Amino acid sequence: MNIFSLIYSFFYTIGFIKYFDNPNINTITQVMSLTASAYCSKSELQNWSCKTCSQNVSDIKIIDGDTRIIMAYDASLKSHFISIRGSSDINNWISNLETRIIYPYYDTNIGVHNGLYYEYQNYKEQLISYVKNLNENDNLIITGHSSGGALASFLAYDLVTDGIFLYTNIHLYTFGSPRIGNKAFTKSFVSFDIPHNRITYKKDIVPHLPEELLGFIHLPHEIWFTSSSKYKECNDHNGKEDDSCSNSCSPFSCTSVSDHLNYLDTAIGSDAC
Repeated sequence: MNIFSLIYSFFYTIGFIKYFDNPNINTITQVMSLTASAYCSKSELQNWSCKTCSQNVSDIKIIDGDTRIIMAYDASLKSHFISIRGSSDINNWISNLETRIIYPYYDTNIGVHNGLYYEYQNYKEQLISYVKNLNENDNLIITGHSSGGALASFLAYDLVTDGIFLYTNIHLYTFGSPRIGNKAFTKSFVSFDIPHNRITYKKDIVPHLPEELLGFIHLPHEIWFTSSSKYKECNDHNGKEDDSCSNSCSPFSCTSVSDHLNYLDTAIGSDAC
């Protein structure tokens, strides 16, 4: 880590700096459409004819496995993007979400969610191969909804920690992501300055899974939308979630699957296409 990152991390830790990729609502809305598109059928994506497909996307590549991943270029955003779909059966996914932490990194204090990490491993090689073919000066948006947000976060982390892509050229957006790691993982992620917006919406249940009491802590940079037009930039840092944001309605009120599948008044999930 360079000296600038060390200084930045120090001021962040004591609360003087918030690690936000300055929220631009128009950009968030555009990226959300790309995220929702990953739920559409492969044929719709190949023709780029889905309801949420913009008119400015080219060079489309698709990975179609247990999840679906789109890799393409969006001219309006002037960026390549990787969009990762969440579970096609959200109720079943929530019911069967395991809670085991594993320690697969060189720093054995860094723990991550077992199931989500190994799901990411199924696609890691293909995703990194795609990124390696980009120009080092290109911009790259990495986005995902639900469990796709978890995979997107792992990818952004690996690209930066392995020196594959500049952190300044990566912009990570997650929508309704679950918690994916312990406090050591969150601190390590933050130290690399990856521009990141973690979007939560109303009383969406998924951002409250797995529970904090099991050792899971969210990545910071939460933007909590209380409606399609009202939002709060949250002060979550140093491994502590902001209890005045979406965490304020946990554990008894944040139980909505409907809010998980409708972000900013737009369907996102298996019913989006």
